[in-house]
Amino acid sequence: QVRRVVRDVIGGEAGDPERHARLIAGTRRMERQLPSDIREELHALADTARVDYWDLVALQLFGDVWRASQCSSFAVYGRATATGELIAGRNFDFWDHGVSEYAAVIIHYVPATGLPFFTVTWAGVINGWTAMNTKGVLAANNTSWGRSDSLDGLSTCFMIRKIVQHARTVQE
Repeated sequence: QVRRVVRDVIGGEAGDPERHARLIAGTRRMERQLPSDIREELHALADTARVDYWDLVALQLFGDVWRASQCSSFAVYGRATATGELIAGRNFDFWDHGVSEYAAVIIHYVPATGLPFFTVTWAGVINGWTAMNTKGVLAANNTSWGRSDSLDGLSTCFMIRKIVQHARTVQE
C-alpha cells in the first residue's frame, strides 16, 4: 500500500521529469532539517516498502515544498461542549490523488522517547497532519505562509509530530 501511495501522490504531483526534479530538489533541501531519528525511520520504511527514499521523503514534504494551503480544522473544549471534552476535526481539502479512499489511517505511535500519540495520515506518511498525545495536546497543520519562500527549517508536518511527541502542555 505504501508503494501505491508513493506512486499515486508523487506521480500525481510530479508526473513529468522537470516537475519531479523540482519536487526532489525542495525535498532534499528540507530533508537536511529532519532529526536523525526521523531520517532513520524514513530509510527503514523506504527499504521495507521497496520505494525510492527521496520519493518517500517527498511524500512527507510535498505540502511544504509546494506551499499547500487548503486545509482547515477546528477544536472546541470546556464550556463549548456538552461535557467539557475536547472535540476536534479536520478536513483534507488538498489534492490527494484518490489516496484517502484506500490509504487513510490512524497511527498510534509509542516512540522510544517522548509521549505516545496518534495521527491521522496515509499509509507511508509518518509525520501527521493532525495529531494528539496522551496528555491531550492536539496540533494540526493549517499552513499560513509568510514573506519567505525558504525551505530551510523543519517542515510543518514534522513540527506537528515534534509538538505532540514532546509537549505535555500548550505552553511547552
